Amino acid sequence: MQTITKLVFLSERAVHDHIAVLKQTTGAKNQFSLGAEAAKRGWLDEEEEKRR
Repeated sequence: MQTITKLVFLSERAVHDHIAVLKQTTGAKNQFSLGAEAAKRGWLDEEEEKRR
């Protein structure tokens, strides 16, 4: 989670809260299934990932 906080310039608590809301919104049980759901919904930017 610390990597995420550095990338988005938010506190660890804020990131945790955002993840919790996204899990509740999507019905995801864990962060892995949240990632799968994000990909399914087209929320991920593949070009951004390639630049890293």
